[in-house]
Amino acid sequence: MTCLRNNTYFSRYPGLLLVVSLTCCLAACRLVIIVPLGGQVISLSGGYCAEDETCEIEVNDTTFEETYLVVEDAGYRFVGWARGGDRPHLCGGNTRPCALSTTNFGGNASLLNILASDDAYLLEPVFEGRLPNQRVAITPEFPQQFVNNGRNSGFFVTSLFGDAEGWIVVMTNRSKLSRQVLLNDSRFPRDAIMREMDAGLNITSLGYSNNTWVVVMSDSGHTNQRWISRSSFPASEIGAALNNGEFITNIAYGDTGQWIVVFANAPGYEEGEQRYQAAIEFNPSFVSSMWDEARDISFMTFGLDQWVTVMTGVTGNINQSWRIRDTVAEIDALIPDLRDRRRLISNYFRGGDGAYHLVATEYMDHMRGLKD
Repeated sequence: MTCLRNNTYFSRYPGLLLVVSLTCCLAACRLVIIVPLGGQVISLSGGYCAEDETCEIEVNDTTFEETYLVVEDAGYRFVGWARGGDRPHLCGGNTRPCALSTTNFGGNASLLNILASDDAYLLEPVFEGRLPNQRVAITPEFPQQFVNNGRNSGFFVTSLFGDAEGWIVVMTNRSKLSRQVLLNDSRFPRDAIMREMDAGLNITSLGYSNNTWVVVMSDSGHTNQRWISRSSFPASEIGAALNNGEFITNIAYGDTGQWIVVFANAPGYEEGEQRYQAAIEFNPSFVSSMWDEARDISFMTFGLDQWVTVMTGVTGNINQSWRIRDTVAEIDALIPDLRDRRRLISNYFRGGDGAYHLVATEYMDHMRGLKD
C-alpha cells in the first residue's frame, strides 16, 4: 500500500479527545468503518458512523479527502485505531484522527487500478472501558453508613468478609449490577432471602461478625440458586453439587457454628470448570496449579480453621494478582500499582495467619474492539 498524503491536523472538538492526525495511507475503492460499542466515528465533512454499526464508503475517484475522528461514549476511552490482522486496517496503532486522501492518485496507473477494484480497507476504533472506582472499609462494626453513602453515589458491594475482628467491605461503581439489597440479622436470614429471591435477586456476598449475619443480594443473573447450612464443612455435599452441574457462588462461616455454602446454575459455566480446596494448612500451590489450568480465583475465605479457595474456568486466562501482607497499610500501598495494571479488588479477607489477603482481577468487562 502506498502512502498518499501527509495531512497533519490540530483541533479540539466538544466531547472529543485532543488529538493530532498523522500521515495515513488509503489504497482502496471501499472504505469500511467498523465501530464497536464505546463510541462513534465522525468525519470533518459531517459524516457519522454510530456505535455497533458498520459503514461502507465507495471511493472510486481522485477527489476523496477526509479526516475521521472518534467521539467516546461515557465510561469508555479511545485507545487507538485497530491494527492489521488478516484484513488491512488504516491508521493502525495510532490515536490521532485518521486523514485519508486519493488526490495524488492521478497519473499513477497502479493506484488507479486499485480504485477500480473491489478491495476493502478497514478503519476501526478500539475502545477500553474506564476503570471503575472502588472503596474499601475495614471496621470492627459493620460499616452501614459507608455502604449507604456508597449506594447513594452509585456503588455496589462487590466483596464482603466478616470474622471475629470485624468487617472488610469493598464497593465498586459502574458494575454490572443495577439492584442490591443488604439483609442484616443475628440469625441467618432465611425467610428474607427467599422473599428477595422471589423478587429476582440472588446472594452475591455474605459474611458474619459480632453476632450479625450480613447477606448481600443483587441481580447477578444466577439461576436456581440455593444454599445449605451445616455445622461442619460439607465437603461431600459440595462434591455432589459440582458433579451435578452446580457451582459454588459463596461460602462463609459464622460463629453461630454454621457453614453456609451457596450454589447456583450460572450462565456460561460448564461441568468440571470449577475446583475448590478446603484445608487446615494454607496451600498456595493449589492456586498456582489451578492458574496453570486457566482457572481463576472466584473467591477465597477463612473460617473455623479452614482455608477455602474456589477457582473457576469460566473467565479463562484473565490475569489475576494475589497479594498477602501483614497490615492494611501494606495492602493499601499495593492498590495504585494494581490499578495501573487495570486490576480491581475481587476478594479481600483476613486469613488464619492474621495476614490480609487481596485478590485483584484484570478488568475486562467493557473492553471492545481489541486487536493484536
